[in-house]
Amino acid sequence: MPLIEVPYRTPFIALVRWAADLIVRAERAREDWSLSTQRAISLAAVGQRGLAGVLTVLATHLGCRIAIFESDGAFSAAFSPSSFTPGELSHLSSESIRLLHTQRRSADSTVLSGHRVTLQTLGQGGRLSGVLALVGAAIDDSAAKAVLISAIALIEISFEESRIRRGSLMPLHEELFSLLVAGQSEIVLRALPSLPRTDLRLVLCDRQRQLQWFI
Repeated sequence: MPLIEVPYRTPFIALVRWAADLIVRAERAREDWSLSTQRAISLAAVGQRGLAGVLTVLATHLGCRIAIFESDGAFSAAFSPSSFTPGELSHLSSESIRLLHTQRRSADSTVLSGHRVTLQTLGQGGRLSGVLALVGAAIDDSAAKAVLISAIALIEISFEESRIRRGSLMPLHEELFSLLVAGQSEIVLRALPSLPRTDLRLVLCDRQRQLQWFI
């Protein structure tokens, strides 16, 4: 324990007040950081980059690496200054699958390459949409927790919008797929001009990922 020598005539209450002022200033600085970070995350959410912008801001302000995993544990995207190795992604995917199998909204932690990992499920219990993994983030005080909660809310909204959009487009995609199978590729290319204008091979798998047929 460090010892501090002060003049004998200095009253004890003055030392208490000095220490309290230091604590208050530190807490105020963290609150200001939390509010400014939350504002930056909100602005990123309405910007052109959307979810990618939110996660990039979150990774920058928390000084960590971030990876997103889908509802089946498959790797979706990473937002960090440095990339993840295949081994790191495999480990994080396994941890994500473990949380997703419970189908309960939950958080957990693990260790990856010597760094603490915070794992947070996304979505509602019984219908989880994915897992957020933060590698090297220090979520130890209320300021950092407020930032993370704010970001998670925006991420979940983005995931839900994507789910609804995919669902609404599913009938159209099914019809386009049928046209491809029937050899009507020109019609499909007019609807989806981003498809490569080369020979296409289509593979159909069931939910157990067993090959049914391909052309």
